Amino acid sequence: METKLVFYFATMYAGKSGIAINEYDTKKKQNAKVIAFTTEEDNRVKKLDKNDTKSVITTRQNQKDGEVYSIEAYIIERVDFFKMAKKIKPDLIIVDEVQFIKNLNIIYKLARIVDELEIPVHCYGLKNDSDMRLFPASELLINITNEIIEIETSCSFSKRKNADLNLRTELKNTNETNEKKKIYIPIFGGEQKETEQGNIRYFQVSRSEYLKIKTRQEKYKDVKIINFKIHTIL
Repeated sequence: METKLVFYFATMYAGKSGIAINEYDTKKKQNAKVIAFTTEEDNRVKKLDKNDTKSVITTRQNQKDGEVYSIEAYIIERVDFFKMAKKIKPDLIIVDEVQFIKNLNIIYKLARIVDELEIPVHCYGLKNDSDMRLFPASELLINITNEIIEIETSCSFSKRKNADLNLRTELKNTNETNEKKKIYIPIFGGEQKETEQGNIRYFQVSRSEYLKIKTRQEKYKDVKIINFKIHTIL
């Protein structure tokens, strides 16, 4: 394995965390030493106490009966990960949900691990938020990383196109249980967060579909998504 700082990015639901977990498991089966990290901002599955130094990396893919596939990971903001890497000398370091890292010195320190300790570091995360703005940590990674790899996935509305962006929506008919009849309203603006809370849902979209929906929303103020189809009431 080449000693590189690598940034794997994709839209939501593209399987970023699943690929990170698979890489972790594969290296472990090859008797390699791997250290996994995540961020304290990711508490979707495990609610963190203030003194916790460990969390989990989880994936939404291939879940059965509510089962969540996960691996244990250190919380990168709460441990001296450079000292840990220097002592353990792992064959690989994996960092998930890298876009949520607020202290950008952490990103520089990851680069130092590659350059000074000669340990490869693979980061996984989103490139931009639902308003097409780069996450600060992702932007820095793009500037200093050795390699950028896009994990491709198809657009929710045009299967022939690659999804570049995340479209944030809110469920309007909250009592509806039939997924094909649920009405989602596009939302533009808001906090840079990945997690879906309450009635918020994200769709993977190509740039052209995103801009088409955004333009319609600005013009008509009444754009709805029903069963993966876009409806505009003139």
